[in-house]
Amino acid sequence: MWFPPWLYKLLPVGYLVAGVLLLVSSGDDALGRLGGILLCAAGILVLAMRLYVRKL
Repeated sequence: MWFPPWLYKLLPVGYLVAGVLLLVSSGDDALGRLGGILLCAAGILVLAMRLYVRKL
C-alpha cells in the first residue's frame, strides 16, 4: 500500500508522538520505557538525517 508523499514527511513526528505516549503510559514497565525511548530515538534520527541531507 502506497501513501502520499506528504504522509511520509509526518512519519518522524508520528514516531515521536508514539514514543512519548508509550513512555507516559508505561509507568514502571521497563519494556514500555525501552520501546518509548527507541521510538523517540528513531524519530530524532530520521529528522536529523533529513536535515543532514538537506545541507549537502
